[in-house]
Amino acid sequence: MNKHTTTFNISDSLIVECETTNTRDGFRHNAILFRNGERVTKTGISYLNRTWESYEYESVLERLASKKRAGITKEESETIAQFAKDYKPGNPLKTVGMAAAMLALLAPNEKEANQSKLRILRAIPGVNVPDNWDSLDEAEKSRRLDGVIKIATEEA
Repeated sequence: MNKHTTTFNISDSLIVECETTNTRDGFRHNAILFRNGERVTKTGISYLNRTWESYEYESVLERLASKKRAGITKEESETIAQFAKDYKPGNPLKTVGMAAAMLALLAPNEKEANQSKLRILRAIPGVNVPDNWDSLDEAEKSRRLDGVIKIATEEA
């Protein structure tokens, strides 16, 4: 696992940079709190092989909010805790569906648009084409592919 960083904009004055780093036996999530661009504090959690989180860095954000730390006010701690609770990451299916739709717009004809959509949609686990796919006309392929795109891009 390479080093990976995600920045969370908690409020106008608070930013948390979270990073994943390798350890000898697994990996570690660190959270570094910045107030108005100045570093305030840092915390981390080590894992052996995986986390049980709703989204990446959920646990380390909660740890940052829950501990009494020098330099963090009670209000800031509550703000970070509320952010960690309410945060909803982007929907990867929506991203794939939107990419498929955009690539189709760039295609010069319906056949190439369908090929582009299918190529991208195959990235979604469980998307398979029927055995008779090649015998379908382009209008039917387009109808089916557009249906998958609609499902993928709908708001949950």
